[in-house]
Parts: sequence; C-alpha cells; structure tokens
Amino acid sequence: MNNGAPAKTSMNLLGLELHPSPRLTDRPQLLPDLGIYYVGNDTLPVLRSHLKTYRVHDLLSLVSQVSSLRASRRTGFEERLKKAGVDTVSTLRDYQLALVVRVILEDEDEGQVRHIKPGLRELVHCCQLTTNVLCSADRLVSATSAGAGWSLIHRFAYQQFPDQEGERFLPRILAIYRKIAPSLCEHFGFSLSQVYQQKYGLNLDELWFLGFGLYSCVNAHPGNTFGPATLCQSKDFKSISPPLANRFLDLVSCTPAEYCSRLGEPNTGEQGFEPYNLNPLINWPLIKLGDQEYVLPLPRYLLYRVSSGVYYELVREDQGRFGGILGRAFEIYVGDILRDLPGVPELLPEQSYEIDGQKNVSCEWMIVDGESAVLIECKTRCLSALAKITGDRERIRADLARQHGVADGIRKLQAVKSAIERGATGLEMLGGVSRVFCLLVTLDDFYLPNGPDIRSIIDEELEARGEGRLTWDVQITDAGGLEWLAALLAKPGVRIADVMKRKVDDVTFREWDWKNFVPEVSEELCGGPVGPWLKIFDDVLEAFTGEMAEQFR
Repeated sequence: MNNGAPAKTSMNLLGLELHPSPRLTDRPQLLPDLGIYYVGNDTLPVLRSHLKTYRVHDLLSLVSQVSSLRASRRTGFEERLKKAGVDTVSTLRDYQLALVVRVILEDEDEGQVRHIKPGLRELVHCCQLTTNVLCSADRLVSATSAGAGWSLIHRFAYQQFPDQEGERFLPRILAIYRKIAPSLCEHFGFSLSQVYQQKYGLNLDELWFLGFGLYSCVNAHPGNTFGPATLCQSKDFKSISPPLANRFLDLVSCTPAEYCSRLGEPNTGEQGFEPYNLNPLINWPLIKLGDQEYVLPLPRYLLYRVSSGVYYELVREDQGRFGGILGRAFEIYVGDILRDLPGVPELLPEQSYEIDGQKNVSCEWMIVDGESAVLIECKTRCLSALAKITGDRERIRADLARQHGVADGIRKLQAVKSAIERGATGLEMLGGVSRVFCLLVTLDDFYLPNGPDIRSIIDEELEARGEGRLTWDVQITDAGGLEWLAALLAKPGVRIADVMKRKVDDVTFREWDWKNFVPEVSEELCGGPVGPWLKIFDDVLEAFTGEMAEQFR
C-alpha cells in the first residue's frame, strides 16, 4: 500500500466513469413513468407470460448489455435509443431491469419451453410493464395495509431514486470507509479489514479492487459472461490467484435457485408488497449460470455491494463497535466537506455547555455566519428496509423514534438552539446570533424527508415526548443533499445563511429535497449550474486508484 503521495493515475483506471458536471437527469425526480401505465388491472401475469417465452441466459445477457452501456455512458448509445423511439428517461432503468430479472428467475424452474431470444424492443416493453406492476401492487395493498396515498410516492421514491445517483456515491464511500474509518480503528479496538478477512477470506482492498475491476471488465464487454479465469488471466489482475477469485465470486453471486430462496427477505408478512421487496441482486449481484459461468445483470449493483454493502455485513458482525466507528467517521466526513468552503465562514466542532446546572454537549458541527448560525447533527441510519418497502406509517415512526435515531437528533438540535437563545455557558461564541437554523444529515439515503408526511410523524413523536413541534428552520437531508449544498457553498459569493433563508422562508421550497432545491436556485445564487462534486472527491479517487494500481498491478 502506498503511504506517500497518491500516484497520478487516470480517474477511470478501474472503469469509474465519474462526471463532475451535472446533467439534466442527475437531479433526483419522480420520473414520468410513475403514472403513465397505471390501469385498473394487475399486469404482473402479463409480464410473466412475456418472460416465460424468453431464454433466461439470453435475457440476462441483454439486461447486462443495456445496463452496462447506460452505466458507462457509452458514446451514442442513448442517441441510438432515442432514434429508435425509446424514452431513455422513463424506461430501461436499473430498478425496472431488476424486476424483470426477478420475474424471469422466479419462473426459471417451471420447465417452460423457452425458444425466443429477446431483443431491445421486447425488453423496453417489459420495463414499461414493470411500472404498471408496481402501480397495480399499490392499488391492491393500499386499502388494507399502506394507508394514505403518500405511501405510493414513498415506495416509488425508494425504487427510483437510488439508481439516479449513478456512481457519485463512490467517493463518499471511499472517503468514509477507506480514508477515515480505518484511522479510527485503533481507538475503537476494531480492524475493519481484519474482521472482514477472518469472516470471508479476503480483505477489503481485495474486495474493492475485484469489485471495481470486474465492473470495468463488464462495461468494456457489455453482456458477456465471465468466470474465474477472467480475473486470474487478465493483465489488469496480475496478483489475483484462483482461490482468491473463487472466494470473491462465491461471496457476491448466487444461482437462480439460491436467488429465488432469498426472495422476500426481509418479509413484510403481508401479501401485495412483493414487487417492492429488496431484490436479492443487491446482496448477490452476480448470477451463476453454470459451473464456471457468471453474468452481472446490473453492474452498478456490484459497486453498491462492494462499497456501501460492506457496512451491512460488518454491522452484523459487531454492531456496537462498528456502529461507533461508522458514526464518528461520518461526522468527520461532514466536517471535511464543509471545512474551508467560501460560503462557510466559521465551522465549530462539538462543544460542551451548561444550562440550568446541567452539563451537555452540542451537536457535531456549528456554523457561524454573521448574525445567523447553522447547527448540524449527523446520523448514519434513518429507515429500515421494511419501512422503505411498505411505506407503512407505524414502521416509519418506529424507525425514526429508535434510540439515537432521527427524532433524537432533532431533539438535540432543538435543545442546542434553545441553549444558544438562552445564553448557555460554553456557547458564548454564538452569543451574537439572532437566527438559528438546524440541519440533520443522514448517511443513509433519505428521500422526501422535509415533506409533510415525514415531518408529521416526527412532530407526533416529539409531542409524545413533551417536545415542541418542528419549525421550518429545522431541515433534514441525506449525505447526497449535503454534497449538493457544499458544491453551492464552494461558489464565490454564496453564504450558507443566505441559502438557508432562501430554503425555509420561501413556501415554495420548504418541503423540497436539497438535491432538488440546490439546482433550482443555483442560477439565482451563483449565476450558473452546480453539480454535487467537491475537491475531496478528486483527492480520494486519485488516492484509491493509485493505491490499487500499486498493490495489484
């Protein structure tokens, strides 16, 4: 491992096609397909009947080809689709392709004669049907389980939004897991890589390199199958032995039968939510077709698996210690992306203070900007898989109310805000502040957190604890939203106090996600578009590619 200056290597050494400049589709949105295909009938049988005629191997290869071409943004691919009349915004999306894979694998062992090789037009039609399946599923369950209609929007957001982020989550994950968390291990007495190697037979460097390298190989040869020899004989994998390659492939793959056995995990216990369930491809993104043959239907799922997916494995190994490392690493990350930005005049770390004879500690970060202050509290988790799958109000409430969860974070922010207003000892540096904004940031994706549904649940929980309801000066975002905000604050002349006032004082924007709000007001505030790309991302990617090249090539 290179402990000196990072080697100057190409950013796409491992196939990472990362783009600092925003595109129109980079802004998270509820896509047009949300309601286009909504009809009164359940069309899942129609989708099944289509897929039963296609050869499984051919369809998985076609899905892999299409997803690879879109993930790598291959020149001309989307233009060719448009010329063929394909709506590239609302079809052939990863979440749709994932449901197509699920349905064809569910029926794989039923012995049908599969004689048709599917083409792109057939795949487009199947993707259109998946949207209708999801809408139909909502119609079937909403009356008995889902409650209010907003739960459809909630469930669809957690279906659609994750694949809109593309690979932009990777620099964040590398910064938190590779750069920051390992530096904390000695203090916590817990080595992430050692625990992983003891459990799975390969260390984190090997996992990341093999995952990112295989992603690159698949994107270079869209739709092709591969095996251990791909990893062992490639010039890009010179130090990879056959046992290591097999351990990696076993860890991230499953057979069609194993895939089907893992459907419905976690199980809601209610019929109707199956189309929204977590797809096993999230944990096992490779499908093993034969003894030495694999296909990767959705390449980006492999990147999720070997980066953010590591957290879910390690937290099962030791939730207490690893949760502490991750929480502290995320706090440091938030400080790192805000520090030295032109729009952040003064960034203060956590402070001890005293109020009414009681000693307390403040939130993790406090920004002083003239007569305004912004308090920032960091949380790693927001909602469980079951809450995301169902949109069930009581499940969401239980997740937000759990110990050290979102509601506790809001309570802390409000307590610190009150202490500042009352002149608490230890917070004198904020004594000249006349307005205090609060921002709770989660590491987990958190969609629509400022909307009336999530805020009303938090209000009910706060009232049950004898706390005051939320004001609009309290905002919620996830790490991606904070990165959009940081990119805006990196522009000359933009100050955080002005951005917060614009967000909460205008009734148009109060409920908006930060990932939507920042692009909307960037022209007004800085005279042009911004994208959620920061210098820290360049640094962490340069270091990663340099370290991987030195260790494995």
